[in-house]
Amino acid sequence: MAFRLHWYRALPSQSTCHRRGYRRRQGRDPLASSALDEKGFAVSRLSLYLLGPPRIECDGEPIKVETRKAIALLAYLALTTERHRRDALVNLLWPESDRSHGRTVLRSTLYTLRRALAAPPSTDERPHPEQASWLDVDRESIGLNPNADVWLDVDQFHHRLGECHAHGHPPSQICPACLAPL
Repeated sequence: MAFRLHWYRALPSQSTCHRRGYRRRQGRDPLASSALDEKGFAVSRLSLYLLGPPRIECDGEPIKVETRKAIALLAYLALTTERHRRDALVNLLWPESDRSHGRTVLRSTLYTLRRALAAPPSTDERPHPEQASWLDVDRESIGLNPNADVWLDVDQFHHRLGECHAHGHPPSQICPACLAPL
């Protein structure tokens, strides 16, 4: 539980949530079937449910990830939408480890995460070549693929909260119209 609180403190501010470099779909239904692009490739959608117990889905199909650290790594990459140096991720996720052991554990966690995310969707459509991997990994840094279609319940919540703030009543007033979507 202490770890969960630690990485939630590192969440980006609301202004950062709206400057995402990824193709994030706030209004799009995460359970809808995958769409096709202009070349006939399937555009898969990765849905991350982080409010409550973490859950990951690809086109509505649950993805089982074997370790909590792998889920935490994916959540952190999705929430921050930045590339992170490997050493910074090691310090965040395994602060008690030395550099070499931490990098070894990070490689193992990346392998676990890639294996879980590589499971093909339950469709016969061809996957989009730019979405062959959800992760963008090189020797020094790790991030999400900038071409990935990622949906986050946290972003959906921020979007709906922003609509409530723009509704025109004082924040101290409870509005039934604003309460229902939240």
